[in-house]
Amino acid sequence: MLEIISITKDDMQGILSTVHSTRALREQYSVKQIIVDSSSNTISSTLKSNLAKEKNIEYIWQEPLGISYAFNVGLQLSNAKWLWFLNGGDEIHPDLDINLLIALLKSSTADAIIFELEFVDRISRRPPLYALWPPVANWIPHPSTLLRRDILNKVGGFDNTYRIAMDGELWLRLFGKGARPDLISLPLTKFASGGISESHSQAAKEVERLIRVHSRLLLKRWLQQGIDTLRAWNHFRRLSKGKSS
Repeated sequence: MLEIISITKDDMQGILSTVHSTRALREQYSVKQIIVDSSSNTISSTLKSNLAKEKNIEYIWQEPLGISYAFNVGLQLSNAKWLWFLNGGDEIHPDLDINLLIALLKSSTADAIIFELEFVDRISRRPPLYALWPPVANWIPHPSTLLRRDILNKVGGFDNTYRIAMDGELWLRLFGKGARPDLISLPLTKFASGGISESHSQAAKEVERLIRVHSRLLLKRWLQQGIDTLRAWNHFRRLSKGKSS
């Protein structure tokens, strides 16, 4: 049903906090957590020893080739219908009803379920409906987004050429090609601050690049929205005058 993919590098405390937060899901619902570790030899050896005490953990050491590459390694190892990319340091929200989460996964017909994310001082708030697309000012928190594995494989997973904005680039490809999301206004995850995504200058360069790379798709969707609006206006204008469409 669900597998959690967590990546880590030289952050023993962070990944163990993440693993501790997933314990109820792993023990009560046999949810597997895949740990992709790129730590140094000393840390990885100690981490592997600590994880041996936990249930439903699959550990793999991976040469440090970047976040996107590690995400894709986890994707390749996964088999579940739903995937949750929960980075080392991030934690399942303590108020989450895991029974409700499992029920949602069993009943949802969407390709992705987007929850909200709790930061140190606030909970994320998504934009109003009219501003949801395109998500170029990335409002979709990947640690609080569950994805169907088949749809993620269909678009080729994460782009390994992005070091920071790989999630924003994925959302443009995924939802720009028709994937359907459920939006849930409940916090799913507590976010660990201090990651590479907080390097604003580097992140901005990658966001500029992904907008440029996907400019044709963005233009196509923008034009389609205008055409759909005109079609709807013309249809209802004709109906209001007693004419069939």
